[in-house]
Amino acid sequence: MKVPTPPLTGILYVDTCYQIDFEEFDEPRRWHDIPRMRELPDMAFYNKEKALMVAEAALQEYADYSFVYYWVAKLRGEIGFPGEPIATCLEGLKKGRNKPMLCGAIAMFEFSRFDLGQAVKWWIRSCATQFGCRLSNDSFSMLNLAYIAKGLDLPDCYAVLLREAQLLQSIQFDAVGAEQRYHLARTQGSGPIKRTIQLLCEHYL
Repeated sequence: MKVPTPPLTGILYVDTCYQIDFEEFDEPRRWHDIPRMRELPDMAFYNKEKALMVAEAALQEYADYSFVYYWVAKLRGEIGFPGEPIATCLEGLKKGRNKPMLCGAIAMFEFSRFDLGQAVKWWIRSCATQFGCRLSNDSFSMLNLAYIAKGLDLPDCYAVLLREAQLLQSIQFDAVGAEQRYHLARTQGSGPIKRTIQLLCEHYL
């Protein structure tokens, strides 16, 4: 399914955020129903190298399963593979069925590098895909955008994005996590970034 997006605004950053070239597909598989997948989250906690071997082997068998791309990307990035997690996430956006989780993973990597513009771009793509297609969920991207919106003094967007995130999962950031997002919003926020978030709320919610 092609992701529906807002009309062009003429603002380069805004229009780039909504330039979504991938498609979203229904995914009937559930990771916790597949034994090899079910082990990954716990294994990644105590033995990243072994978890990566399991994930890479699973990718050979499930080459269109976004969940596996997510874990391969995450583990390669944490172990220190050059170009990761971006490279594997981008491959997953081409080959996987569900895209929001992969967009969210790229966003978090950019957030870890303190690049608000890039992080917001990928959180927007995650949320636009979720709201536009309603085929998969990534509540963490909604939550991140909610806190960025609050830091940018967009209370209406904060409220609606937080509501959408908490409809899926009862989550929120602690004081430290919240302040990290408020600080980045205050120091790197711009008119185009604010407009991008406002447009998400106006167009989809």
